Amino acid sequence: MSAGAQPAFAEIDPERNRLELIRFATREARRQAISVLVACGKFAGSASDPDVWNVRTDVVRALLAENVPFEWLTRELA
Repeated sequence: MSAGAQPAFAEIDPERNRLELIRFATREARRQAISVLVACGKFAGSASDPDVWNVRTDVVRALLAENVPFEWLTRELA
């Protein structure tokens, strides 16, 4: 799923709570994500690849709510 085809925040199953994989296309998008997550107390920075992060679904929700551009790689996994 590309950043332009992000689901609306309300479209995410409220029961979904799992490890997600997201990817940032630009350094600016990554900076924006860090800023949003620091502000809401959800930033736990550690990644082997700075553009691909393993995060919980609540982090995905926070980024979507603030319109941070990213690719949600595990969106379609059941």
